[in-house]
Amino acid sequence: MLPFTDTARPLGTNSEPDIIWVGSRESCYKHGGAFLDESQVCVVSFEDMTASLIDRVRPAHIYSCLFASDFDGTELAIRLQSSGFHGHYTAIAEDVPDPEVILRDVRMAAPTLHFDLIVTTAIPARLN
Repeated sequence: MLPFTDTARPLGTNSEPDIIWVGSRESCYKHGGAFLDESQVCVVSFEDMTASLIDRVRPAHIYSCLFASDFDGTELAIRLQSSGFHGHYTAIAEDVPDPEVILRDVRMAAPTLHFDLIVTTAIPARLN
């Protein structure tokens, strides 16, 4: 059984995606939509991000929110490292007060993983 995917490039095809987004489709569009090409992204759940998926797909990049409803970036980083992932993992967060602390903590938890953090600024709602 293939994991949940919601993309133009489903898993199990001859042309595997270069990028995996871990989390919900909504979080992918909200946080990654500005810089991720939808045709190159496969969205999978945290539960489905396994060593066998990584081995089969061999993605170059994995993205997620730093804080999701069912996991956080540190948990995913540890899972990726223990699964033998050798690509790049980037977490995205809004308005993190001290990104260097997060970078240090995740890199300490998964020292062999190439981890980066993108911090965005929330746009305040406009009052009429």
